[in-house]
Amino acid sequence: MANDANTRTVIIDGLSVITTDAGAQALEKLQGQIKDGAKALADAETAHTTTIADKEEEIGTLKADKKTLEDAAVTPEKMTKMIADRVALESVVKSVDSKIETSNVSDSDLRKAVVSAVYGEDMVKDATDAELTGMFKAAAKDAMQGKDSFADAHKNGVIHKTSDAWASFLPKEA
Repeated sequence: MANDANTRTVIIDGLSVITTDAGAQALEKLQGQIKDGAKALADAETAHTTTIADKEEEIGTLKADKKTLEDAAVTPEKMTKMIADRVALESVVKSVDSKIETSNVSDSDLRKAVVSAVYGEDMVKDATDAELTGMFKAAAKDAMQGKDSFADAHKNGVIHKTSDAWASFLPKEA
C-alpha cells in the first residue's frame, strides 16, 4: 500500500499515517473538528470562569448589603431612642407654636416650621439642612430655656375650662 500512487502520508499527533486520498481527507476533517471542539471547550471554560467570578462578586455585594441592612435594622433600643427623640422634638415644636401640626410630618419639616415660626419665612427660604438645624437648635434653646412644662401647667393650680350654657340666660352682673 505504501507504493500505491493513491496513497498519502498524513501526520496525526506526530505520527506518520499512510492512507488513501479519501482517508486523508477524512482524517483532516476529523482533525478540524477536534480543533473546533477544543476551541469551543476553551471558550466555554472562559465563559464559565467569567460567570463564576461575576456571581462571586454579586454574592460579595449581597453580603455587604445584608450587613448594611442588619446594622440599620430597628432594634428595641433604637426604637426607644427614636420615640424619645420624636417626643422631644414635638415638645419643642409645641412650646414654640402650638398651631404647628406634628402628625405625619417629617422631623426636618418640623424643624423648618419652628425656624419659620420663630425667625420668619425668609430665614428658611434658601437655608440648607445644616443651617436649618443650627437655627432650630437656637430657637429650641430659647423656647425651652427656663421652662418646665409640668411645673408651668400647675403653677397657678389646675384650671378647668368649661362652658356654662345657663350663664347666657342669667342677667349680666353690673
